[in-house]
Amino acid sequence: GRHGVDELQRILAGRTVDFGFRVGPDALDVSGGTNRDDLLLQLQLIAAYLTDPGYRPEALRLTQKGLDQLYTGLAHSTSGPLQTEVPRLLASGDPRFGLPARDVTLSRTLEETKAWLAPQLARGPVEIALVGDLDPDAAIDAVAKTLGALPPRQPRPALAAEREVHFPAPFAKDYAVPTEIPKGTIAVYWPTADANEIHRSRRLALLGEILSDRLRVKVREELGGAYSPEAHNNGSDTYPGYGYMVASATVDPAKAAQIAALVVSIGADLQQNGVTEDELKRAVQPILTSLRESARTNNYWMNVLGRAQEKPETLDWSRTRYSDFEAITKPELDALARAYLGPERSFRVIVLPDKK
Repeated sequence: GRHGVDELQRILAGRTVDFGFRVGPDALDVSGGTNRDDLLLQLQLIAAYLTDPGYRPEALRLTQKGLDQLYTGLAHSTSGPLQTEVPRLLASGDPRFGLPARDVTLSRTLEETKAWLAPQLARGPVEIALVGDLDPDAAIDAVAKTLGALPPRQPRPALAAEREVHFPAPFAKDYAVPTEIPKGTIAVYWPTADANEIHRSRRLALLGEILSDRLRVKVREELGGAYSPEAHNNGSDTYPGYGYMVASATVDPAKAAQIAALVVSIGADLQQNGVTEDELKRAVQPILTSLRESARTNNYWMNVLGRAQEKPETLDWSRTRYSDFEAITKPELDALARAYLGPERSFRVIVLPDKK
């Protein structure tokens, strides 16, 4: 109750602990940020959350209020459909993608949440990663006293059927959104591959950078400098075979169809003629720089170690990331462009402001 919350705040005053909870595609992520002195307290907090989560009515009310505002914002934004409906359409109607209708989301109850969450928190397999300026022996001891003292957990289920996701046949979709802002949004998607083969993922990432670069040049040439298109590859490490290249831009509504067609044609040109050596060199340098910067962050190392028990290959991925990016060749990128960026494989979405 309220008394317990006040008591907790008093205990935590002046201590370095925090708490995050996220529902990922195939795992619940519980996180915290702390230092050597407060590590044990941080881990006690996380263990307490797993063993005795509070399902508080006021938390539900706050959540519903926040969700209501989110839906209102999405309903009046030209990027709204790209977050609510389009991801579901790209997964052949799979309800786990995108967002459900507002009334469906807001009708969910604390009882349903508890029925879904409680067994996972009580018995689900746990993978633990700690990253940063810690004393290894003290860290192992703190984990043993907290998460290590929880009752035995169940093994991780394979969930093979749940991992099946497929693209539909390519479509073109138009939306009109009630908004005062006189800008449209276009997005083009090309199915590619999942993120489980790192060699290919890195090359698709680089191809995405080159596509981005071409889009910026072409769209500016044809339509002036006010547009900033962007492209990247988005591969899944949860759903085998599932991933896509996406290019999107905010546009003048009168030019939306023209720009969408231009994006498809830039993909087609890459498919037919490949990339240039110069583009390859220009695109790889910023990536190498950002890799070196990321290696100095706890975030990057958490990405490597956070799944290292389930996916030991993430450790090898980390060891090869500079040399593998430096080794990328034009023929490799050309082969991927040829396989994936054909116009007949593209999905096109145009969202315009509704003048009514």
